[in-house]
Amino acid sequence: PPLPEHATVAMGHLHQTVLELPSSVATPGAADPDAFADSERAALARHLNWALASDEHASASLPIDPSCSAFFGAVANGIVLSKYALRVDSTALDERALNLPGERGQLLGREDMLQNQSLCLNAATAIGCGVPGLTPQQMVDAPPSGQQRALQLVWNMVRSALLNPIQASKNPEIHGMLLAGEDPASLARYRPEKVLQRWVNHHIRGYLEASPEQASVPRTFRVTNLHADLADGLALSIVLHQVAPRRSAAVGVSEAALASSSADERVRLAIEAAELCGVEMFEVDAADVLEARPRMLLAFVAAIFRTCPGLDAQAEPEAPASKRGRRGNRSQEREEAALRMWMASLGLGLESLSSLYEDCRTGVVFLRLLDFLRPGAVDWSRVLLEPR
Repeated sequence: PPLPEHATVAMGHLHQTVLELPSSVATPGAADPDAFADSERAALARHLNWALASDEHASASLPIDPSCSAFFGAVANGIVLSKYALRVDSTALDERALNLPGERGQLLGREDMLQNQSLCLNAATAIGCGVPGLTPQQMVDAPPSGQQRALQLVWNMVRSALLNPIQASKNPEIHGMLLAGEDPASLARYRPEKVLQRWVNHHIRGYLEASPEQASVPRTFRVTNLHADLADGLALSIVLHQVAPRRSAAVGVSEAALASSSADERVRLAIEAAELCGVEMFEVDAADVLEARPRMLLAFVAAIFRTCPGLDAQAEPEAPASKRGRRGNRSQEREEAALRMWMASLGLGLESLSSLYEDCRTGVVFLRLLDFLRPGAVDWSRVLLEPR
């Protein structure tokens, strides 16, 4: 179908200019239970400080103070988040188009900042991280009504940066989690969140098999999500015990965490063990874990995986002959990625698409797109939303 008027896509270059996102999609607000807590804003600030510490242009705004006014003031000029967008996708924008402070440190004027923010927001939308209703003016002025949207933008990009590399095609060692007789292609279809959940349970299984004498963890213990099931720190302590370098201080700390009967102490020790393992990519507070904040726990688990996966190196299984051409055609891969990014930019909840081929097999995604392009075209009473 033709693209809607508010979006144009240059298919071969993963470049997209989005003039307007649908504003009817709800975003977090002051009364929204999904609104960002102060500790989440602080965690995002720490991550940006870590990610852009060596960037010569962003460093003038770093380190970002996580307090409210300082955080939004640091990202107001559009440089920090534009530079971060390039970490998510190096083709997201043309860095030469950014307005930068003069050699003598002159501050940018308002028009320069608005231009940077327009560039940043278009880039974010192009890589599937856009936020409906967020404007350059809101990013520059940071009114209370726009602060949650701005934080959502930062989180969308941080989430993509942390999770995009967590795929079997980019991390062959993920195939080390295959069970006996399991089809290697099944892991290739996993979204990053599911890979991480599988990874946590892989290490839990390994711990239980290696420690038959222990009685504190049930033999059937597994996690079914990456938020509530991690809140008591037990699963995190097991994972860190398994991935920590042998004979390192982290091993002793994780063992102390496993021996503790207090969730508060266990979580505190698990975070300490992560620090000793060198997990600097994303840091959380104990309250983020104990209160089971999904965004923070997802990012924290992803950071542990990216730092010390604790998996043996594996060769990627050879693809079936029917799929070799698909995998080897780089032009086709880029077009597929551009389509996924366009779909994610529409505000339809399609941000987690990881494979156009696998995630659209049921047809439901195409029906949602059709209904977006031509409202009312789909009779949803006749649609099987979860077909077998």
